[in-house]
Amino acid sequence: MLSVHELDAYYGDFQALFALSLTIRQGESVAIIGANGAGKSTLLKAISGALPVRHGAIRLREHSLGRDSAAQVVRKGIALVPEGRRMFPSLSVEENLQIGAYARRPGPWNLGRVYTMFPRLAERRRQNVTSLSGGEQQMVAIGRALMSNPSMLMCDELSLGLAPKIIREMYGHLATLKEEGTTLLIVEQDIHQALRFSDRYYCMQKGRVTLSGKSASASKEEIGRAYFGEEQ
Repeated sequence: MLSVHELDAYYGDFQALFALSLTIRQGESVAIIGANGAGKSTLLKAISGALPVRHGAIRLREHSLGRDSAAQVVRKGIALVPEGRRMFPSLSVEENLQIGAYARRPGPWNLGRVYTMFPRLAERRRQNVTSLSGGEQQMVAIGRALMSNPSMLMCDELSLGLAPKIIREMYGHLATLKEEGTTLLIVEQDIHQALRFSDRYYCMQKGRVTLSGKSASASKEEIGRAYFGEEQ
């Protein structure tokens, strides 16, 4: 479904990704793991069109994404739940959700379905989004992404700053989305959570993939070496 080939990415003159390649199949869940500064969020930004690509290719099925804007990527079917939620603080819960539908992609997701998944948001739909708890804001961020009716959902540090009970709830919803056919790419600092949820994983270190494989058969020793810098 998605292929990234020999991708380089930069912030100004600083190179953050080095000839990075990966593939994601339709309907699977893939985890990107690695320490802070490994380039995980940079990869999602490049795929989502938020960071220009200087060299390499990104393809979603038959579409080339490497030179597309973020708005064009959303229209082709990829939505990002960003790290830190990134709410529009002057808007209500419902207004934040409605922004996700601007691309007008056809599909099953609308306000009613989001409120069915997250009943607490229905109760708070007229409230300013800044009045919500961290977990409720994460629900808004997921709901806003789903409002674009994506075929692939990317989540950046979904569990960051959340209580264990809320993290379990969020991953329960992601499991439902996967059962319904949504392809998932997740960046997650919690290695155990990432491996429990995903079908496959890629471990990154200093902008490169140092290890990849099936999550169910992942070796703690190999991941430890790849995570902290010894390439496999």
